[in-house]
Amino acid sequence: MNRKAWFLAGALALLIFTAPPANAWGCKGHQTVALIAEKHLTPEARQLVQKLLGDSPMDPKLRRWCGNATTDLMVDASTWPDDVRNERKNGPWHYIDIPRGKHKGELDGYCGPEGCVTRAIEEQRAILKDKSSDSLKRAEAIRYLVHFVGDLHQPLHAITNADNGGNCVPVKYFRHESPPQPSPSGA
Repeated sequence: MNRKAWFLAGALALLIFTAPPANAWGCKGHQTVALIAEKHLTPEARQLVQKLLGDSPMDPKLRRWCGNATTDLMVDASTWPDDVRNERKNGPWHYIDIPRGKHKGELDGYCGPEGCVTRAIEEQRAILKDKSSDSLKRAEAIRYLVHFVGDLHQPLHAITNADNGGNCVPVKYFRHESPPQPSPSGA
């Protein structure tokens, strides 16, 4: 194994063995997705993201699920959709219930009437691309996109067990058990 592969394996082992008990994807998962995405932005895209997020800050009175804001605007933005999920009643936007064994084809049939993560990504992408859209809406679109790309890569958010994106499934991880989420409407 080359040096880079050893480093990656070691980093992965460190993450696995030092992970906090069961908060599933949670704050750290979304923040990690944001950091990775941020590293891959072009300078122009980074400037646009910083401007939109900086010019349209989150409500300081908003109760943050992950605690205090971070100084990195994109990392901070990554958890905002969970903060507003209940008030905006868009829990189904955080997942899609694709049947096991489904390998190809359209996903629209698995998107419920209230939406799903793949449709939400398309809608938020369109808002972000529309330069005539309100800057607050475009900033929110960035927050949703970073979050939803993370949600889509959380395995329980992309397959159905009649569990609302995995929100009804207790998880046992290294002897720590997390109870199902209290509300099956969110992710």
